[in-house]
Amino acid sequence: MIIVSIFGIAFDAIISNKLRSTLTFLGIMIGVTSVMTIISALEGMMGAVEEDLSALGPSTFFIQQFGMVTSEEQFREMARRKPLDLESEELLQEGCGYCEIVSPRTGTRAKIKYGNNALKNVRVRGARYNYLEIVDIQSAQGRFYTSEEELYRKKVAFIGDKVRETFFSGVDPLGKEM
Repeated sequence: MIIVSIFGIAFDAIISNKLRSTLTFLGIMIGVTSVMTIISALEGMMGAVEEDLSALGPSTFFIQQFGMVTSEEQFREMARRKPLDLESEELLQEGCGYCEIVSPRTGTRAKIKYGNNALKNVRVRGARYNYLEIVDIQSAQGRFYTSEEELYRKKVAFIGDKVRETFFSGVDPLGKEM
């Protein structure tokens, strides 16, 4: 009997205060929707980060001249560091007894062109032939370059989907020169 009278009083309050009830309901709906959206976005970002890290594995690490920079002072300090070079690779290989594979990597952004087409601000990276043993990159077509191609400094490239679609749409990119 008490429960029925409680619901009766609540229903009467909702009916007599329609604007207040509508605004309260709207506020609750907006709040719940916002929280659900934020949680979904965070879970999606965490999934992407986990996927990227899982491609490296738990025993992979990178050594860089510039790490995470959070201040101008840290930037200046890191800029004074000696840049990593091929001698650094040899020292790491000799000095890290537990390191199975050492593969230096460098990168820049550049303009690349093929025929009359060009792409600006393309990420271009250089790495040793054994780089794919460290990271998990899948090839849709072709292969990564070999130790012999690296040794004899052959002009070969491993291109991504955007470059392939822009320059070689409907054409086999193997053997072409960019």
